[in-house]
Amino acid sequence: MKCSWKYLFFFHLITGSISQTLLGNSVKVESESGEVFEVGINTNDRFVDVLDNIESYLHSDKLKSASKNTELLDDASLTSINELEWNLVVTHAGITARAKREAGRDYSTPPTKEQKEDIAFIVTELAWSNPISIWNKENEMNSAGARIEQVHPLNFLGVIFTNDRLTAGVSAIKERKVPKIKSTFYKKLAGSLKEEAGRNNLLPFVDDFAKKIQIDKKKILPVLQTGKYEEFIDLLIELKPREGADRHNM
Repeated sequence: MKCSWKYLFFFHLITGSISQTLLGNSVKVESESGEVFEVGINTNDRFVDVLDNIESYLHSDKLKSASKNTELLDDASLTSINELEWNLVVTHAGITARAKREAGRDYSTPPTKEQKEDIAFIVTELAWSNPISIWNKENEMNSAGARIEQVHPLNFLGVIFTNDRLTAGVSAIKERKVPKIKSTFYKKLAGSLKEEAGRNNLLPFVDDFAKKIQIDKKKILPVLQTGKYEEFIDLLIELKPREGADRHNM
């Protein structure tokens, strides 16, 4: 576990900046979910035991939060849960051990017009340009990718699956005869989905996402709950209807 704040706590303790009066009361513990606990402290308690109690509260909260949002925790998810970081705030009013919250991509912030254009550019190039052309535009595509880095992956997919041409485009990417084109696109997108799922920043928005792209939430939720993100992309291609039989050949 990442617990460098323990040493900060110990430093304050031995230098006298945490008074015995404060230690005789309690430490407020604020979890990642925002819930506040109070851990009682006696002057006879060993500081390491107090810190272990705080860490137990925070760790159990993170584990509980993760288990609510996935039916299967893989090794990477468990590693993320175990790697905990805290901020220790010491004021005249007392001591607060606060779990650090990862800043995820904001689903409530829709992509800008420019970001939508970048998404369309990337999908269109990967879908219908020849591999040499894609390679020649690598820098341009990387720049576009950097500009949409903070777009929530469900909003990224929302741009695609509310546009008939881009829906056909992502289907064309899946069918490319150069496997690297598909794998690069899928791995990047699946990685973003996994990152936001690990922050509890994915499943809460599935209902709204499904309504936006007009598909049945119940058909996509199980794959997301089990972390099968590349399968999720394929499922969206399968479920989302497109107008016209020749859309793949644009």
